[in-house]
Amino acid sequence: MTTTNCRSRLPRQALDIPLLCLVLPLLTLWSSLVLAAEDSRVAIVMTPHEIYRNTATTLNRRLSEKGHIVRTCELPKQASKLVAIRPPQAPASQPSDPEVNSVLKEAVDSRPAVFVTIGEAATLLTLEGTKNIPVVYCTVTNALDLPT
Repeated sequence: MTTTNCRSRLPRQALDIPLLCLVLPLLTLWSSLVLAAEDSRVAIVMTPHEIYRNTATTLNRRLSEKGHIVRTCELPKQASKLVAIRPPQAPASQPSDPEVNSVLKEAVDSRPAVFVTIGEAATLLTLEGTKNIPVVYCTVTNALDLPT
């Protein structure tokens, strides 16, 4: 009659389960803290109009209340002109204005999980100037609200 030695296997199996019970919650806690810090970053990009500033202020306040880290970046006035003078079928490329590039670089350097853009020019320039980060278009304003 053959007998198996259960004693040699029991301590190892008995240690595996408590070890897993200890490691899994710690790993889950660590990953949730790291991912939460990374995923909660939002960059708001807009062109300089008062109604856009008001919208950005409200967005910033509401997102901050929910625990998000918000970075607001305002493109220079010439950003709207860069989009307006471009032919409709022009290929997407980096904006040629150094000030616009600087603002977009600042927004990307904040490592957001998502861009929220306010205004058509901000949306187009953000889409062209950034890669692999989702862009959400926020508002459409009435043309009468914008200064001439």
